Amino acid sequence: RGPYGNVFRLQGEKVLAVGGGSGMASMIAAIESFAQQGARVVTAVGAKAANELLFVERANASGEVHIATDDGSRGFKGFVPALAEKLVEREKFDQLLTCGPERMMKAVVDLARRLRIPVQASLERYMKCGIGICDACSLDDQLVCVDGPIFTAEQLEGSEDFGHFRRDKSGRRVAA
Repeated sequence: RGPYGNVFRLQGEKVLAVGGGSGMASMIAAIESFAQQGARVVTAVGAKAANELLFVERANASGEVHIATDDGSRGFKGFVPALAEKLVEREKFDQLLTCGPERMMKAVVDLARRLRIPVQASLERYMKCGIGICDACSLDDQLVCVDGPIFTAEQLEGSEDFGHFRRDKSGRRVAA
């Protein structure tokens, strides 16, 4: 059995999924599922370089895909939250999903909060026990393995850890 926790939930008819690096692995099943349920899914995929992009073809089969690479080797040159901001300025979305480096997700959650768009962020933390005993995956007073891994903007509001601190392999709190 894996960690306890929750999953991405569809809210509305138009979804923007913002994934960075290996974070796309956590979102691709939701992207495909939401598209199968009839939602219009737009995906913004980010990576350091074109050769590090993940799940672009699968996301493309489920809807529109926009790409950002830090080095400009493919698509938008820059970070994926900047691309996401351009997309939400262009059209209205009922919901945002995000997973990737925590600083990236913090920027996406802040964007969603500012524009009052519901957002769900899948947090990545080391999970040693997966059942809420060891505290290695703590996020302030919550545990990612039990209370997450999906968190809303409301759950992350006021967090001292989100986007600023993470846990290393030993469980020690370190700068993100």
